[in-house]
Amino acid sequence: MTARWRWPALLVALVVLALLLCWLDASLFERTVLPGSRRILTRGDGLPRPAGFPPRGLGGTPFGPFPETISGALFSLGWFAATALGLVALAAAMLVAFPARARLVVDRLDSLTVAGTALVAGLATVLLLFAFSFLLRLTIVLLPLAGALSILAALGALFGIACLALWLAGQARLRIGPAHPLLIALTALVAFADLALIPFAGLFLLGLLAVTGLGLTVLTRFGSPRGWAMDELDW
Repeated sequence: MTARWRWPALLVALVVLALLLCWLDASLFERTVLPGSRRILTRGDGLPRPAGFPPRGLGGTPFGPFPETISGALFSLGWFAATALGLVALAAAMLVAFPARARLVVDRLDSLTVAGTALVAGLATVLLLFAFSFLLRLTIVLLPLAGALSILAALGALFGIACLALWLAGQARLRIGPAHPLLIALTALVAFADLALIPFAGLFLLGLLAVTGLGLTVLTRFGSPRGWAMDELDW
C-alpha cells in the first residue's frame, strides 16, 4: 500500500472498529442496564386471522420470532455512535478553530513530562471545580455559574484531548508517512473514540483522557504563547 492511502485506510479501519464497539456496547447495555426491555411478540397475536392467511410459523413468522422492539437496540446503537461522532467532531473543531494554540501545546509536549504532570494538574483542577461548584450551589444568585464552569471544563478537556491527538498523530506520522495534519489528527481522535468505546474499561479510559486533557489545557493556559507568567500583572 502506498503512503498516500495508508492514513485513509487506517481511518476507515478505525471507524469500522468503532461501529463494532458501538454495537457491542449497545448489546451489553440492553442486557445489563435494561434487562427484560425486549418483548418478543408474535405477529397477529390476539387478532382473528383472515381467511386464506398463510399459516403462522414458530413465534409468528415463517422463520421464527418477530422482535417488535428491535428499534430499542437500534436506538442504543445510534446513541453510542452519535455520542462518539459528536465528541470527535467537537475535538476536531477545536483544532480548526485554534490551530496556532494547538500547535503551541503540541510543541510543549515534547519538552514537558506531560503524562504525569498534566494528569496531576487535571485532578487538582477537577477537585477545585467540585469545591467551587459546591460553594456556588449554596447561593441562589451565583447558581448559574456552576453550569458555566462545567461547560468551560468540558471544552478545556476537549481542547486538551485534541492536542494529545495531534501530538500522537505527529509521532505516528514518522512511521506511517506524511498526510494532511487534519486527517492524521482525525485518525488519532477516532482511535481515542475506540478506546472510549471499549466495554466497561472505556469509561475509565475516557475519564483518564479527559482529566489529562483538562490538565494540559490548564498547564499551557489554553495554548497561550507565554503560559503562566506573573510578570503580566505589572504595568
